[in-house]
Amino acid sequence: EEDLRHANETLLPKVSAGEQPTSSSLPEQSFWGGENQPPPGEQILHLSTDALAELQQQIQSLPNDVKQLVQTAPSQKCPLALTETLAEIKKRLDDGLSFVIVRGLDPKNLEALLKSYWALGWWLGKPLPQNSQGDVLYEIIDEGGRMSDGARYSRSCDSGSYHTDNPSNQEAPHYLGLLCIRDAKEGGESKLINMLGVYRALIQQNHDLLERLQRPFYFDRRGHANEEKEPTLFKPIFEIGEKFQFRYLRDYIEGGYQRLKKEIDPLTRAAMDALDKELESPEFQIDFRLRPGDILLNNNYCVAHGRTAFHDWPDPDKKRLMMRLWLRKHSKAA
Repeated sequence: EEDLRHANETLLPKVSAGEQPTSSSLPEQSFWGGENQPPPGEQILHLSTDALAELQQQIQSLPNDVKQLVQTAPSQKCPLALTETLAEIKKRLDDGLSFVIVRGLDPKNLEALLKSYWALGWWLGKPLPQNSQGDVLYEIIDEGGRMSDGARYSRSCDSGSYHTDNPSNQEAPHYLGLLCIRDAKEGGESKLINMLGVYRALIQQNHDLLERLQRPFYFDRRGHANEEKEPTLFKPIFEIGEKFQFRYLRDYIEGGYQRLKKEIDPLTRAAMDALDKELESPEFQIDFRLRPGDILLNNNYCVAHGRTAFHDWPDPDKKRLMMRLWLRKHSKAA
């Protein structure tokens, strides 16, 4: 244990006194998970009749073609009911549970569904590119590959590890959106992890390991290396200051060290192992199955996510299909 405490302490920046692990430094969002499940009314926001009518009116001018749609901004002037709905969504994402399921859209009208999703997402934040092709509305669908054979998580039916999205970007998206167009035959439940609860649990265990999680790690930038001309991003997993931010995808960290030909020291590995153990704990998890037409929105700084493995329909037209948005808060709201 003494070796872990002093491993690489001269190589990594110290955590300042104001960033030392303490429950009092956490935001006051609800601590949920496990047996402490929030009531359905706090998890689900049902779009009102007025909001649906106003949304239908707002999307009429948007193109039906997806390629044109993602290049078109909806009107910046929202009617009253929609304005109130968006304010409630932001409140839940920033000051509440850090996630919300928006329900009430018609899953049978695909064109209107996609346009409504695009408009709601655009009003919440700036859509960000999700790959080297610049796609801002990204399909999550099983193409038959397995992650063990190198397939991407978003193109497989595997469960994968718990993570936040785009952790290797200097400014990861604030919000993650997931629209369910079709669900799987079996499995594929969404799983969310309350990172405020995980952080609080780690405080009670080993301060040395938690302090290491608040020092920088090398994240492999993979397809984003040209953005800042660096192959890796050197950032902490937990950042505690004016805001609480968690960023994590262990494969990206291990890939970052491999890319730089650096060994992962015992303290660093032990810290990630301790984190992974808490991520797997049911105490901080909530899981649910999205229905077609549902929109899941979560705060990508405070919530990690994953899914259960799934078995899909043999008919390609019935296969599980989700559409993902990465959203960065508009400057006025940031």
